[in-house]
Amino acid sequence: MCDFISIVSDGNRNIYFFDAKRRKELKDTDYRMDSHTSICDYYKLNEDKCNKYQIDPFNGWSLIIDQINVKNDFLEIEQLVNRRFPKLFGTDKDFQLAAVNSSGYYIRHFDNPGKELQLAAINNTPGAIKDISNPDKNVQLAAVTLNGFVIKLINDPDKDVQLAAVTQNGFAVSRIKNPDKDVQLASVNQDGLAIGYIKYPDKDVQMAAVTQNWNALSRIDNPDDDVRTIAMSQISHPLRLCKSF
Repeated sequence: MCDFISIVSDGNRNIYFFDAKRRKELKDTDYRMDSHTSICDYYKLNEDKCNKYQIDPFNGWSLIIDQINVKNDFLEIEQLVNRRFPKLFGTDKDFQLAAVNSSGYYIRHFDNPGKELQLAAINNTPGAIKDISNPDKNVQLAAVTLNGFVIKLINDPDKDVQLAAVTQNGFAVSRIKNPDKDVQLASVNQDGLAIGYIKYPDKDVQMAAVTQNWNALSRIDNPDDDVRTIAMSQISHPLRLCKSF
């Protein structure tokens, strides 16, 4: 079985597989779209008397032998695959969706993917945003909402995208060039220790950081006296002392 397209033959150049139409029809059944066993069962073929092949659509539609049980018709099937399958599947929306739902990185193989396909790829693999040319703001937000660190893969993310990224993971601020105060605050509110990646945080940012996590004090160079007091007061809080034992 391959990632997306499995086919069988009877040894006489007759091939059987689930095309895009049948994939839609059988979507909610027990048939597995790229299972040689399911293909044989659906077409009422004797699996032990069929050749089994795999097709790699992302490597020049290359044909791979899985098992030869009858007359070897590899060369003939290879010609059929090269002639028919790019047209059958290459531009099929459902096939493309199945691909990116398996791995978002497969989006790199499709020309001008639509927004639905982009979002499906991102939902599976946020890092796939690097393979999307000029993703719009909604796609960017979808990516950083799942993994704030992928903001490093976005060119010139605006403030909303930056805020979404550090809200998902405060340490994503380390991947943002010159974050403004609002982004800094959102970052340390998510994780006070992220202040270690903020250059010259002002008193408000320092205060927010130690309020979220008093340990953030150790990440601040020359903390303000009031910030130090707030941090130390949290250390000496009775509940914190109890937790330390």
